[in-house]
Amino acid sequence: MSALSKEQSTPAPRPVALSQGWNAYTPSHEGVGRVDFDGSDTTMDYRIALNQAETLIRAQEDRIRNLEESALTDELTGLANRRGFSAAFKRELAMARRDADYDGVLVMIDLKGFQSIIKMWGQKTGEATLRAVAETLRNGTRANDTVARLEGDKFALLLTHMDEVTGVKRLAKLEKAFGRKMTMPEGSPLRANFGFAAYTGTSSANAVIQTAELRLYAHKSSHK
Repeated sequence: MSALSKEQSTPAPRPVALSQGWNAYTPSHEGVGRVDFDGSDTTMDYRIALNQAETLIRAQEDRIRNLEESALTDELTGLANRRGFSAAFKRELAMARRDADYDGVLVMIDLKGFQSIIKMWGQKTGEATLRAVAETLRNGTRANDTVARLEGDKFALLLTHMDEVTGVKRLAKLEKAFGRKMTMPEGSPLRANFGFAAYTGTSSANAVIQTAELRLYAHKSSHK
């Protein structure tokens, strides 16, 4: 009988009992985290990584939201800037196109004698005046209205859900508020010029703005 080859004579590996678990197939090293068959350590690592990823995503979303808001906001007054006003006006006209009963009033405002304030009392006094004007306009409008500083001493309002007659009455109140609450550094009342135009779903943004500006210039000329 021929001798058994070396390969044939090597005893077969003993089967691993199921109760030994996956540790029988997992190399173990001192000082290195060991993964048990139930995967508890790995699951914990996944949860930590997932929480960290969610925290990072929320932080990035907050940062993007803050950047978007700052891009639409006037830094000095906290009002909407020209870009924010344009975005709000587009939304208003889109809503008016969807609803035949939706209307509103655009108001353009500039201050009388503002440049003389800066020349006589300086930039800081001018900035304080603009912040006071912003506060007066906020107090004279509703939460759903848009108040914007377009540039320099030029402001704009979007009075939503309001017809032209009601808008004119609101402007009269704002003009009185300027006379009562706003004063020049020497104590005389700070005045403003107003121009307005109503808008509906059929209105063109440029046409509404042009009408409001023409009325603003007319108001300014009448008080010279």
